[in-house]
Amino acid sequence: MALLVCVNAFDRLKKNRKGIVGITMPGFGTIDRTYTNAINLMKGLGVTIREIGIKDALQCTFKDLGIDPAKHDVAENSQARERTQILMDAANQMNGFVVGTRRSKRTGSRMGNLQWRSNVYVCRQLFYS
Repeated sequence: MALLVCVNAFDRLKKNRKGIVGITMPGFGTIDRTYTNAINLMKGLGVTIREIGIKDALQCTFKDLGIDPAKHDVAENSQARERTQILMDAANQMNGFVVGTRRSKRTGSRMGNLQWRSNVYVCRQLFYS
């Protein structure tokens, strides 16, 4: 949803869609189908694609804290925090901002972050010269 909103805004402003950066962050639960869907969607919309894997960073955190990554809740929450940190850092790096939606309380799915349980996040400045 967030990606589609950005694409619509860029189109209305007659800006190049390459100014939108879709970031995919494969982690422990990423499966081929959702990853491929995310990549194909970004390619189809003509946005810039950036991939940043999070497995190594998470393994380091788990090791440092003595966390068992097999504990589902710990791994899921850690992935969410790592992705948020990466998005904020990437936005700063690109002089941009993060665009996303909140987790749906009704369905529990992360529709706004563009996965079909997603691993695509949108990050870029909207107005630039």
